[in-house]
Amino acid sequence: MTEDAQGVEENSPPSPKPSEDGVETWTYMGRRLTSDGKLPHFYIDGGGAERIFSAALVSATPGQQFEVHVNRNGDSIAVTSKGKNAPLYKGLHPDADLIARLRAEHHADSVLHAQQNAQKKDWGDDLEEACQVIADHRRHLRSYHQRAAFDNWVAARISGFDIGKRKGRR
Repeated sequence: MTEDAQGVEENSPPSPKPSEDGVETWTYMGRRLTSDGKLPHFYIDGGGAERIFSAALVSATPGQQFEVHVNRNGDSIAVTSKGKNAPLYKGLHPDADLIARLRAEHHADSVLHAQQNAQKKDWGDDLEEACQVIADHRRHLRSYHQRAAFDNWVAARISGFDIGKRKGRR
């Protein structure tokens, strides 16, 4: 099931009945990595069906809900994303566990997509070798706390922040 940037769905199962006034509450699920390496935007529509758009309908974090003006014609769906009928923020989804899961999946897929893009840029074997050395060192750490401290240290070093050179330290 795919939809283009205007929200026209292709090869989809029958859609649920729209509300009488053409307005539904949709939940933003975040971006998900697809098998073709793309990172489209996913939504849950008013009937509980998953909707996929290549362009964002709203600027949101996963779990936020919006009132969306929907026009259904058979198996096709059109969503108004601009103007006076643009999506209107309605708050967070009531299920906190769902919000946490959606945000974790969104973050994981975004990181995976970034890694794939980095590989596409052909940075060579140097990056892979460096990652392997870091993974080897991390594997020898015994506790969660040691691994967490090591991960923070690696992130700080990569970003250019030297933890050992803070004010008051030698």
